Amino acid sequence: ARKTWPWLPYWISLHAERGNVFKCWFGHRLVRGKQDGRKHRSCVFCEQRADRGAPIMVCPKCPWVVCSGCEGRRRLPPLHDDPLFHGPDSPCLLPPSGIKQPNSRGTVIICPGGNYEFLVPHEGLPAAEWLAASGVRALVLRYRHLPAYNLDDMLEDLRDAAAVVKRTYGGPVAAMGFSAGGHLVASLALEGHGAKAKSKRPLDAQVLVYPCIDGSDWVDPESCGFFHFEKSLSAAQ
Repeated sequence: ARKTWPWLPYWISLHAERGNVFKCWFGHRLVRGKQDGRKHRSCVFCEQRADRGAPIMVCPKCPWVVCSGCEGRRRLPPLHDDPLFHGPDSPCLLPPSGIKQPNSRGTVIICPGGNYEFLVPHEGLPAAEWLAASGVRALVLRYRHLPAYNLDDMLEDLRDAAAVVKRTYGGPVAAMGFSAGGHLVASLALEGHGAKAKSKRPLDAQVLVYPCIDGSDWVDPESCGFFHFEKSLSAAQ
């Protein structure tokens, strides 16, 4: 519900990287200033300190600084326009925007992380755009997540996505998962694995980026870190 947006985790709100209004990590509006060589620190993005007197954007309430060069870096869509933030009941494959998909032999399905409650935007379409620019066809999977759905539902989404991609494009299908998405990819990769496997492996390759391999934290009230605590913990268990 939109009324809960002010309390979303900062790594989903991403005030500093969304929309056209420049803000700091905590959501305070930035103002224009100049590097004085003493008070203002290095740019939070490039980690370089602007020359004395250079124009910068600063937060009046915290040390957040953005240099003029990084002011023009590409922004993520605001929450109300973010396709990964909406549609949790409708899993789908999202192509990178503004880039023609290469005619590569194989395809990579990207699974963003988000503690199985959200889908982190910079682990989705930017990664797909990078792969496409490098000559690899890539699609982002918007999979269902907690608290309305459980791991079986998420596995079904990735399994179905791999089958659709294989049927549509042919060739090998790999999946790249970030954080919780890495756990999802690794979990599906175990299907069809081992001497007693009865089905063909759904994935030809996996790329796990800072994955969570041990899922025990998601069933532990002390370490799960869920936003929708009671509902998500119940679904995870």
